[in-house]
Order: sequence, then C-alpha cells, then structure tokens
Amino acid sequence: MSRHKGSPALRLLLATAVLTTAATVIAPMSAAAGSPVSNSIAWSPTDPPENGDVAGAEWIEIDVPVPSSQDRRSLAATFRPAGEGPFPVVVYLHGGSGLATGMLRWAPRLSEAGFLVLAGCYALTLRAANRIACPDGPSSDRGLEALLDVATELPDARRDGLGVLGLSIGARMAFSTLGDPRIRAVATDSGDPGIVPLVEPSSIGAAVLLLAFEQDSFVNELALHQYEQRLRDLGKTVESHTFDGSGHVVTLSPGTSAEATTLTLDFFRRHLLATSRALP
Repeated sequence: MSRHKGSPALRLLLATAVLTTAATVIAPMSAAAGSPVSNSIAWSPTDPPENGDVAGAEWIEIDVPVPSSQDRRSLAATFRPAGEGPFPVVVYLHGGSGLATGMLRWAPRLSEAGFLVLAGCYALTLRAANRIACPDGPSSDRGLEALLDVATELPDARRDGLGVLGLSIGARMAFSTLGDPRIRAVATDSGDPGIVPLVEPSSIGAAVLLLAFEQDSFVNELALHQYEQRLRDLGKTVESHTFDGSGHVVTLSPGTSAEATTLTLDFFRRHLLATSRALP
C-alpha cells in the first residue's frame, strides 16, 4: 500500500514550526479546576500510521507531558485549507472505539470550508479494524489538553479562532473544554452531558451546538435537553438539532450525514470564521 506523505512544502512548514512549539510554554484553562496549567508541548512531522494513508492528511507525533512518568507519544492528523492562512482551527475528537478512518475521510469537509483541522489520538482505545493504531497514550484529560495546546501552534493557525468537534465519548470530552478561554465554539455529536464532570454553565463563553438522534442508547435524551435549557436560561449561545429515528453519531451516519454536516459547518462558519482576526 502506498504511503501518503503530503506536499514537501507543508511538511517543511510543520518541521519549521516544531522548533518554536517545543520551546513554547502555554497556559490553558483546566476545565475541572478552573485554573491555568502550564505545559511545554513538543511535536514533529511523521509518516502516516497504519490505516492513516488518507488524502489530505499530514501526520504529526506529539510528546505529551505526563506527571511522574515518562512522556507518552500521541499521533494526530492535520488537514489544511487551500490558500493563505492564518485559519481558525477545529480539534476533532474521536469516540471510545478510537480514531476511525471514516472520521479522517470526513475531516476534509471542515478544511474545504476554511478550517485547519487537528484530528488526533487523545486516549487509550481498543484496537479495531479501520482504526488508527494509536500509541499507548496518556489519560484522556492530558491527551486532550495536549491537542488543544498544539492546535493553536500549528503553521497558519489562528489563536483566536479555536473550535472543538467531538463524537460520542469525544463529545463528552468536548463538554469539558467549555471552560477554556481559547475556545470559541464547541459542537457535540451524540454526547451525553450527564456522564462527565461539566464546566459550570454560568462560566461558559463559547457557542455550543448539540446534535443527536431522537433515540440513542448511548445518550440520555432528558439530560441533554435539560443541559440545553440550562444554557438557554443563562443566556448562553446554544443551538440544537435532534434527528428522527435511532442511531449514533449523526455526522457519520448515512441517513443524517449530509444535513448534520451542513449544520456543523454553518455553526463553525458563524462562530469561528466570522469572528477570527489576524494576530498582531
């Protein structure tokens, strides 16, 4: 099988940016504690892993700092829009079964719409067919934090235009990012807000999109509606769409993918493209 290594120019951009990023100390907001956490994140270009030979994907390897332990490696694919940057960034979070090739084939929808995409391994997952063989990575919170830190340091990335899209368990993790001041917009696809510790709704500044099937054995529909109502009562920017029928992950399901994708792209356009501005 051929191995897609991408354009030499983009690989040079990624390699050049490593020198700056490895020395950068970033202070993200911890959603759980509500306080800054400083990390130095190093990353570098790498060849596609098994099942990762997807058109448009440029792969990087991330060294995730883990307290009281040897650093753990993580893999991520980037998808760059055509044209000149900088571009707002969308971090794309996989579900519990891992980073699927179907996700990677869907990701160019975002890059074609003008977003720089970072889709990476952020937690240890089951090894399964049509999945990226992620390294035995860090805990999910550390892995997610590393992806967010790297996202705004990618070549041509805008630091003021960061979004998150999570699927299934990734959607649950996306809820936990709502306390991060770097994030402008969070879209959740088939996520249950009642399972993970949530950011206090009154402190949320990002726009929120909630997508789900009417019947989903992995999502508590009542908890999702209650969460939406709580955000509305507090005057937060929240949008939602429930699709008829049963299933899981509307953006990737054949009967709902087209409409769910349109809703997702429109949401990010309005809350990231319309508000992003070039850094001074």
